[in-house]
Amino acid sequence: MVDKKSDQEKIHVEAAPTSKRKLEIELQRKEIQKIDAEIKSHRYNQWIEFIKIGIMVFGGGVLFLAIQQPDSFAGRRSSDEAIARERAQLVLELLKEPDPEKIDLGLTVIKSAYPGRDEKWIGEIQSIYADKANLKKIVDYKERFQEHLEDRDDLIASFAKEISRKRVDSLKVAGIQGEIEHIEGELNAINRGLGSLGASHVFFEPFRP
Repeated sequence: MVDKKSDQEKIHVEAAPTSKRKLEIELQRKEIQKIDAEIKSHRYNQWIEFIKIGIMVFGGGVLFLAIQQPDSFAGRRSSDEAIARERAQLVLELLKEPDPEKIDLGLTVIKSAYPGRDEKWIGEIQSIYADKANLKKIVDYKERFQEHLEDRDDLIASFAKEISRKRVDSLKVAGIQGEIEHIEGELNAINRGLGSLGASHVFFEPFRP
């Protein structure tokens, strides 16, 4: 005979950490907002002004010349002034991109294209966007985790309901159990992703019928 009360208690225990996880996600969203505020800070704006002034001082140029006209670029005299101007133009244009991950990648490419040429200011900007990109990935992972966990809780409730019937449909019960196992595989995969980003795993109690 199935202990209905025990099943209900188990489901309650499984769902209990939900509000805590949602709070954790919300706190990390606020951390992203904090980074956004840092990006808009006076110190960051000084870098933007530095880039703009650099472009004005060195004069106009063709944006992304090195990408759009590689043959012409290769034959042109690569003076320090021209290189600084082009690099500044590339950075300024790149910062219009809304995705912090793409900005981080783009700055890495720019640094590689101009090695050993006063990279400190680019590195400082990149550090801000790298932090934001990393945190955004973590929040995305945890939101997916929460969605999967809620789906799993619904399936556990369905499982408990099915096995409490007088005539249990074993095929249906097995199907639900298989779906639960699949979702738990997704949860474990998300935790591995979090680990690769240096974030802590999200604990969940494996379903044991």
